[in-house]
Amino acid sequence: VSVGGLPDGIVDTDMLAANAVSSAKLASGAGGKILQVVNFRKGDHASSTITGSSSGSNDWNYTGFSPAITPTVSTSKILMVGHMSMGGDTTSLYIEVMINGSKSAGGPNGDSNGSRRTMHTSNFIEYDRNTTAIPINFVFTPGTTATQTYNFRFNHDSTTNKVIYINRSTNSDNNLRQGDSVSHITLMEIAA
Repeated sequence: VSVGGLPDGIVDTDMLAANAVSSAKLASGAGGKILQVVNFRKGDHASSTITGSSSGSNDWNYTGFSPAITPTVSTSKILMVGHMSMGGDTTSLYIEVMINGSKSAGGPNGDSNGSRRTMHTSNFIEYDRNTTAIPINFVFTPGTTATQTYNFRFNHDSTTNKVIYINRSTNSDNNLRQGDSVSHITLMEIAA
């Protein structure tokens, strides 16, 4: 059969072998297909007292909420969207995104700049009955099909000890004036 010799409709998707069409054969701009979506929800509470000091407080490296995804293709990008719901003593809270247990400047966290902290984002959390939804959004390029596990490290700007809460406020009486919140992260694998 010469090229162009088959009439339209003879070869359909059922006749193609698995993985027979490579990305090089796709039309320009055909990338961006969502290959998988995984959602992670944290509805329970967690808290920690973070010790403050004049040289910077100690970190709370929280591993109780660790969204993970295993890319199917090494060229994929991973889109992370969601938020952490935080409460605590009146303070500025810093959040750093950890990848497979480590953090480096750049990527989802700020660039190195002197003695400043390299964080993903910060927000002010207030005392008493409030929680604050702090957005977590980034596009990762892992370059591997190894499982990518993400977790979060928290810190604050105070020289005194501060208690930080996930999914609840500092004042958490058991009555209708109080409420529990939720944290969630969605990870999407996107074809390059």
